Amino acid sequence: MKSYTIPFSFFSFLFIFFCGQLVAADYYISSSAGSDSFDGSISRPFKSISKAASLPGKKNIFLKRGDIFFENIKNIKDAHVMPYGSGEAKPVLCGLRVLINPNAWRKVAEDLWQLDLHSDADFSGMPRQKTRIFDSIGFIYEPSKDKIHGRRLKSITDMKRDWDFVVSPSANPETHSSKEQIASGYKEDSLRYLYLKLSFSPDTLSLSFAPYITGILSARDCVFKDIKVCGFALHGFQLIKGCVLDGLWIDAIGGGMRYSSDRNVLERLGNGIEFWASDGASDGDNTVKNCLISRTYDCGSTIQGVGTKLRSPRNIRFENNRYFRCRQAFEHFLSSKITDGLSYENCLFTGNIGFECGLNGFDSPEPRDAMFLSYDKSSCSIEISKNKSYFSNAYFGRVVSSKFFDNEFFLVDSSYLYKGLNGKTILASSPDYKEEFSRLFGNNTNDVKILSAPEAKALRGKIIAEIFPEFAN
Repeated sequence: MKSYTIPFSFFSFLFIFFCGQLVAADYYISSSAGSDSFDGSISRPFKSISKAASLPGKKNIFLKRGDIFFENIKNIKDAHVMPYGSGEAKPVLCGLRVLINPNAWRKVAEDLWQLDLHSDADFSGMPRQKTRIFDSIGFIYEPSKDKIHGRRLKSITDMKRDWDFVVSPSANPETHSSKEQIASGYKEDSLRYLYLKLSFSPDTLSLSFAPYITGILSARDCVFKDIKVCGFALHGFQLIKGCVLDGLWIDAIGGGMRYSSDRNVLERLGNGIEFWASDGASDGDNTVKNCLISRTYDCGSTIQGVGTKLRSPRNIRFENNRYFRCRQAFEHFLSSKITDGLSYENCLFTGNIGFECGLNGFDSPEPRDAMFLSYDKSSCSIEISKNKSYFSNAYFGRVVSSKFFDNEFFLVDSSYLYKGLNGKTILASSPDYKEEFSRLFGNNTNDVKILSAPEAKALRGKIIAEIFPEFAN
């Protein structure tokens, strides 16, 4: 038998190869000073996040503080995304299309203005994407006032007051009227013109527009730390598994409209963080902590799933986050024709703070505006504990969590503590609201404080100054 001697250099190669699979590569990104033709080092950073995200292997992606990145992140895995540089400003992942040509507005009727969303030369910011109904604008943003104008309507005939707007496929506003005409723009992906009702010319304003895309779509085994995500008309985060979201600011999200063919209706969407379960898949093993989620059209955060036979969501934790004027702070529901064994496994929402749910800037109040929302049809065991809710309705849904304890609610007597889809309601003005609320959850550990008008005014100012200083001005 022949014997073979393996050279030492071969073992060195194997050592270097396998270590290379374990050690993360560092890439630096600067939208203000980078180029995707550079090597991604700190002295020669890439310009786009997508350049670094597309590279193989584990990676640390450093975003320059103070830079704005007009892009969204898709299909990223094995990455740690975080800031670098001096100062405290977070790097910003922004979806807004910025109007740079104020003369692009065209007056088409009294107090009615038209903007061609396909005239790309009139915009900077987020480039046009070849995604379906990209121009289904969720809201108009006025940066000088940090104000969301989110009252989007279906038909031009519905527009009654300043800042009402519609997105249409038609250059002639008179043809945008029937239900069939409105739906055809979504079905055929032909949305193009934005119509704005305004009693003065919008060419005096600096305005931006949120397109129908998600900020971070499909992430696996990633850490996102200390960045800001804003200006997307679909969701902030969607389709996330095995990730940590730490110290983020997710702001101004949602309001985009789509046509739902199965229900034959137009519907608006927009969650800050959406963890989704479907047949054969589950957005599990995620932790969201120390984040600020603000001004979302729909939920600040949600665990939800629809299918024939779902897999149970596992290990999803929301801890010590702040929710500012989202429609709801937290939503949970699972819907499956086969329910045996379906549950939330080691999922919790604890130590979070919610403020004025429903006052989200989209000017579309609903009875569902509340701290908590659930469409679960059977009792669930997700833990909801040690949270504080200020000036929000408490809980809307069918069935409440069986592990709901040690939460605090500060509200006025016009609010509800519980409103059910079956019509059952517990009002804060009810003389026996504490007893009813305790019976609902099977314990008396949840504390409810009803405030007078002077007490409420003083507490609002204190909460914004101390807990939400980002909105103090």
